Amino acid sequence: MRFAKQGARTVIPGGQRFVPPARVRVEGDWSNAAFFLCMGALSARGVRVEGLSADSAQGDRAVLDVLRRFGARTEESAAGVSVHRGTLTGCTIDAAPIPDLIPALSVVAAAAAGETRITGARRLRLKESDRLATTARMLAALGADVTEEAEGLTVRGRPCLTGGTVEAENDHRIAMAAALAACACTAPVTVRGAECTAKSYPAFWKDFGALEEECAWRST
Repeated sequence: MRFAKQGARTVIPGGQRFVPPARVRVEGDWSNAAFFLCMGALSARGVRVEGLSADSAQGDRAVLDVLRRFGARTEESAAGVSVHRGTLTGCTIDAAPIPDLIPALSVVAAAAAGETRITGARRLRLKESDRLATTARMLAALGADVTEEAEGLTVRGRPCLTGGTVEAENDHRIAMAAALAACACTAPVTVRGAECTAKSYPAFWKDFGALEEECAWRST
């Protein structure tokens, strides 16, 4: 297919026929995998996610760097990316380059000792929901100590969360973060509007259920 770059514009002439290559390998999605990697950070046994490219250009590959800063143990190999719980302590996270990771990382922060400050997160207010507000409400509903600020969140970690009911607010990342938070809760978590995960990850609840059945993923 012919196209031309004209400064910031890409011009594609009409009347062309797209002929796809015979075979294409699509690398794994670090944004969606981040929820399971964060589950690993709350699990003594850990979680391994396969199909992720170690040299991916996806910005959300930075989830591993942040989890290591929290104190989680990570390993990258040909078999996949593995994360296990370590001694978790709070840290400061600049959300500007990784806004989609904040709901998941805020749950890890809620289970990490000390205080975590999430900064540079103003544009989260322009996502499927006002994600600063909905992330704060999700955490508070499950017993976390969280303060919403103009451009970020402050989360003070606790040994465990209580569980409870979360409104997904039609935001797939809030629903998936609530599922992740169940790993740190002493009582069940109910997610209202959980079907919104179909927007980005139709099989999320099936994969989440399989992980619960096959792995000791709960915090110990």
